[in-house]
Amino acid sequence: MGCGASGPKPLTLEEMIAGLKDTLFAAVRLAIAQIGKAGGFLNDARLKIDIPTVLGDIMDFARKSPIDAIKNKVDEFEAKLNSAAEKSCSAALDTFIEAIRGMNFRDAKAVLEGPADGGSAYFEEVCDKPLREKFTPIIEHTLKDEGVATVLDVMIQAWSMADAAAEAVADAAGAAFGAIGGAFGMASAPKEEKPKKEAPPCDLAEYICDKALKGLWLVLREKEGLVRGSSSHHTTDAMKRCYAPKK
Repeated sequence: MGCGASGPKPLTLEEMIAGLKDTLFAAVRLAIAQIGKAGGFLNDARLKIDIPTVLGDIMDFARKSPIDAIKNKVDEFEAKLNSAAEKSCSAALDTFIEAIRGMNFRDAKAVLEGPADGGSAYFEEVCDKPLREKFTPIIEHTLKDEGVATVLDVMIQAWSMADAAAEAVADAAGAAFGAIGGAFGMASAPKEEKPKKEAPPCDLAEYICDKALKGLWLVLREKEGLVRGSSSHHTTDAMKRCYAPKK
């Protein structure tokens, strides 16, 4: 349902733009209210942020650990990633308000004449960069505040130590066979030094920011469609005139 598509009398373009801006503001508030709260990402299967695949080996090891203090860190780590996304999205409203206020005549006309999610597409174009700039420090602060590095380090250390322990067992076995071989005059092969196993590099803040914005655009498109099509969301005079049924 488009703004100005129907009504008792034709609306001026200015009236349609006023209705459009109210529509977009309502959609933005609904989207932020849904995903900017605790569990907004974590409890939505479509939005839930999974642990980066580059950390897959470490997570697989931790999940299989017989030690609960290590195994439970996986879910804790994932929950904290999602929490950072939720907190960043909760701070997005001012950026959208600025974009709505800065929408010029040509922008608004293009949205009105475009697809049903035209407002969300407009936001994605003009708000992506400022939202990234706003989200990144919030995400970094949240990761630090919630001790994400410590949680990850526990799993990395366990993963690294498991490899070291396995190597120690192999070295002991090799020494034993070497001693036996020496008794028979057989020279043992020189030990090959293996590089220390280290966790792969991963920019968690950038990863979460990408996922947070992807989820935000998805939900915003849904809310824009909901507000446009549901009279219960037409709460301002401009919206009521915009979406008034024909008589």
